[in-house]
Amino acid sequence: MKYAKNVKANRQSTVTPKRTVVPLKGMRGITTIGAAEKKIEAQFALPKGSVRLIYRTGRKARSDSTVGLLVKHWTDRR
Repeated sequence: MKYAKNVKANRQSTVTPKRTVVPLKGMRGITTIGAAEKKIEAQFALPKGSVRLIYRTGRKARSDSTVGLLVKHWTDRR
């Protein structure tokens, strides 16, 4: 039983990162998610693969999807 208590304590101590919105110039609705991720990495000098765009539900956005569709998912009021 001691093990189960430790597992529960570990789950509660998990920290979720804050989601920040950063305006990027030159991002259009037709730009792909993959290109947007690469542009963000280049603009902020981040390592390759460190940026991942997600939908409001927490699901990862496909790299061949568009930024316009991503914005639509985030502005949907559900």
